Amino acid sequence: MVPKNGTLRFIRDLQPVNKETIHNAKIGPSIDEFAEEFRRSIYSIGDLCSGYDQFQLVVDSKDITKMRTSIGLVRMCMLPQGATNFVVHMVNAMNKVLRDCILEIMMPFLDDIPIKGSLEEGKDGLKDEAGCRRFVIDHIKDCEKVLQKVDHSNLTLSGENSTLCGAYG
Repeated sequence: MVPKNGTLRFIRDLQPVNKETIHNAKIGPSIDEFAEEFRRSIYSIGDLCSGYDQFQLVVDSKDITKMRTSIGLVRMCMLPQGATNFVVHMVNAMNKVLRDCILEIMMPFLDDIPIKGSLEEGKDGLKDEAGCRRFVIDHIKDCEKVLQKVDHSNLTLSGENSTLCGAYG
């Protein structure tokens, strides 16, 4: 398959593998709880570039993705979309990477990294010496903290699909 950016993407039908996989009972994030937390005056959201492709499969799981191709036997090394527990694995991985920021600053949602801004009542008129409002400066500092964690974990964000310091309304 060739996605929008023109790179090749490895596609594998995981239905046979999924029949043999033990299902993880954890569920993904609730969209309602997530949306309610982000009614803010300012926000940012980072989107991982090919998010699932940035997390490696454990060695024991690589063999269950093997397939015969015209170039020989190949196996996937990265988390495949469509696998039984890929959502739970993605949530766990993002929670591990961003654990110091979750709830207070942000809440990961699969491969998206939304960063909270101030609540409406926190949107004050205080400005710094350059004339920038304090709640904007605080949000930029929060973004920097999250982006450092993403960088430290060797993850890559899509500049095209990310928004920094967006405003509602």
